[in-house]
Amino acid sequence: MWPPCTARPAACPSSDRVKAINHERSKTVSTLRPEITVAMPAYNAAAHLREALDSILTQTFEDFELLLVDDGSTDTTLAIGTAVAEADRRVRIERLPVNRGRATARNMALGRARGRYLAWMDADDIALPQRLELQHACLEAQPDIHICGAGVEYFGHSQALELFPQQPEEARAAALFGAPVPNGCSLLRLDAVRSFGLRYDAALARAEDMAFWADALLGAGLRATNLQTPLLRYRYAPAPQARQWHVRALMGHVFPALGIRASGAQALLHASLVYGTGAGYSEPPAPEALAWLDTLWQAWKARYEHDTHMQRHIVVFAGRILRGAAATPALAQAAAKTLQRLSIIELM
Repeated sequence: MWPPCTARPAACPSSDRVKAINHERSKTVSTLRPEITVAMPAYNAAAHLREALDSILTQTFEDFELLLVDDGSTDTTLAIGTAVAEADRRVRIERLPVNRGRATARNMALGRARGRYLAWMDADDIALPQRLELQHACLEAQPDIHICGAGVEYFGHSQALELFPQQPEEARAAALFGAPVPNGCSLLRLDAVRSFGLRYDAALARAEDMAFWADALLGAGLRATNLQTPLLRYRYAPAPQARQWHVRALMGHVFPALGIRASGAQALLHASLVYGTGAGYSEPPAPEALAWLDTLWQAWKARYEHDTHMQRHIVVFAGRILRGAAATPALAQAAAKTLQRLSIIELM
């Protein structure tokens, strides 16, 4: 988790004000060529959909369309969306006849969006009122930046605040170890995404965002930043970890972008370093883990030369491995011996 932030955007408007605000704004905003398309994939999201929609429709930035992609819902998601669209012409709906999964719904949105920019929004989260205004201003002021994220406040089963890398090179390095931008609080230059043919991998039921950011930042070379203030409230609920999807994202997207031909065992080792061992997963042997870090460092240097942001990741992981091995003298000796013959020794 990135360092805490004390900045607080304006609070959301009261529910009594939402309808009046939406009615007035929908009179003046054109949806033929909006500045931003806010894309909201939704599957059986009726419980929280209206709250998510209202948090977008009451944004301080007004030149947008809200594209709701109903992914074959079987509850009242479509009915709720239709009612909102009838009352507010900024809202339009695309529908998949059957549930196809998050990646396919996102790809439909990428194809149907009309805006210059595309903002992702999940159907159970709450955007803070200045989200679009601040992210739009960020990209307008920095033509060489293609993606803008922001901090995320968790609520529900967690009260954490998470910030993401601010410097583009820092975000690029973070893409090797997870999502460097919060997918549901991101704003993208749509022309850049389309020019590289970037899509979400429909073969991934989970970790499709990690794969997308790897394709964007490592593959296409797009540049991302994250505002160091929370602009989204993320509804957090514990879910079982789907390690196999992270492994598939690593092997299919992350490692190929760096020219690394990794085995399944190496991808699983990498995932264990990043996400921990957890139930059913054992700690990787220290010599193998250190050798894998050296492989990553060599591949990174070959492409980006010496990068202090990646160096920091390597040093942190290596330190963690060595501390774990220190509990057993034989393991500590084997780890130290391995480290001496690896290039990452120069970083320690």
